[in-house]
Amino acid sequence: MSAATILVVEDEDIVATDIQEALESFGYTVCGRADNGLDAITLAKEHLPGLVLMDIKLAGKMDGIEAAAEIKASVNLPIVFLTAYADEKTFSRAKITDPYGYVLKPFKELELKMAVELALYKFGMEKAQETPESEGVAEQIELSPKAKEISSALKRIEPFAQGDQASLDALAGVARITEHKAAELVVLEGDDKVSGFVVLSGRVSLVKSSPNGKELIVELLPPGDPYGLLSSFDSGPFPVSIRAQIDSTLLWIPRDRVLDFLDRHPELGKKFIAEVFARLRDSHDFARALAHDRVEARIAHALVSTVPKFCSGADDEEAPMEIEMSRQEMAELVGTTPETVIRTMKSMEKDGLIDLSETGMVKVLAFDSLLDLSISE
Repeated sequence: MSAATILVVEDEDIVATDIQEALESFGYTVCGRADNGLDAITLAKEHLPGLVLMDIKLAGKMDGIEAAAEIKASVNLPIVFLTAYADEKTFSRAKITDPYGYVLKPFKELELKMAVELALYKFGMEKAQETPESEGVAEQIELSPKAKEISSALKRIEPFAQGDQASLDALAGVARITEHKAAELVVLEGDDKVSGFVVLSGRVSLVKSSPNGKELIVELLPPGDPYGLLSSFDSGPFPVSIRAQIDSTLLWIPRDRVLDFLDRHPELGKKFIAEVFARLRDSHDFARALAHDRVEARIAHALVSTVPKFCSGADDEEAPMEIEMSRQEMAELVGTTPETVIRTMKSMEKDGLIDLSETGMVKVLAFDSLLDLSISE
């Protein structure tokens, strides 16, 4: 059975085409289309898709509810109804088939996507619970190439690295990957989003804005940093804006999937709590620095803190420590103006601490001296 294939049952060809295009844009494969109940049953038994998207009004004598009941009885596939019927009588009939979703037409693509993801995930978890661990649940779920790529990426990211393969594959089936150009605004502060995210490549900044439009970078996230997943603990609007500082690729995981994963792996939840408190300590230190430290010390602290995360030479003692960062980004990171940053960093360059000869790049020449400056009063 493939969690990446979907059978579309819809009697209007134009609508079926719209549905298929939407599903394919989500990364799924439509294994077949049917406009009547008998063909739907035949195709379901033939292809064994991961999910059946079922209209209720169909061509022929059999409607979608009857077809769904037969499919459930014969091959037990998850059914999501996509229909214009919202009356109580029809809904009551549909409920008897124990569907995994009920989406009303005209549908929004986001609603459809979430309904499909929820159905696939719920069905996958139910199958995982039914199968003994020794049988290897993950081997029974054939993932799409994209889902396999995501599952492999999750294995390299904390806290997912310690999860079992079946759980990772289930997450991969509902996760999505987005690509963003440098300086692109990915999420706006206050947006009603509930997905957690991890940077796969590149670098993003978490930005807070003041009423007068000034921005402050509160976090810089490198690849693999789990901090973006912490948003899953809060169902409210996004507390920060997310901006790609350089060309970046992000992996998004629905909030409820992250929480469910941690419920199943409570030991990893403890690591998340430790991560929260570590970030909280950093935030307290940063607040103190903004209030009391000189700009020179704040910039030195920012550089010292950034080297382990983003420096291309951090793992090679002989390689130059190069940080790709503009003066504007540094200003937003330390809470001052670009003009002050330029003046201060030029002075640090004269002292031999850094090299600014390449535009948009800071080369750290004297890490220990910067460290001393960062903690000076």
